Amino acid sequence: MPLPNGGLITENNRQYYEGAQSFTGDASGSSGQSFTTTFDTDLVFYSTVTTDPQYSLNNFKVYVSPTGVGGSFTEVTAYTVLNNTVTITGTIPTEAVVIIQLKRLDGGVYGNTASEKAYGNTTEDNYGSYGYIKLNDVINNFISFFDLFRFVVPR
Repeated sequence: MPLPNGGLITENNRQYYEGAQSFTGDASGSSGQSFTTTFDTDLVFYSTVTTDPQYSLNNFKVYVSPTGVGGSFTEVTAYTVLNNTVTITGTIPTEAVVIIQLKRLDGGVYGNTASEKAYGNTTEDNYGSYGYIKLNDVINNFISFFDLFRFVVPR
């Protein structure tokens, strides 16, 4: 699989480690507000109906809070997705804080109940660059360095 941007990470700290991106809703609190994500991972969208088995195939969840204070976020399921742009079809509070959370092994911090948590492994799948090094990479690098050292430094 080719690395995007030649392996250069273009996400900020929150996007990379937390797998979340926040936005502020407009002052009118109207419906149809759109939020475009800039994750290195594309949003995968199947359904917004929580009882639909395909809902669990989405690789993200959307949360809204009127204040942005921890514990005040609720999951939103009235939205559409097109090209990494999430459009909330229902109304949201004026200047609400909107969070788009990629799924994580620990479920993230925004859902209030277990069913609202964003359980999955999308965020962890992003790891593998400087944050986490695979054992095979360590061994291969050691072997390469050892071979190079053997030929460059005479005994």
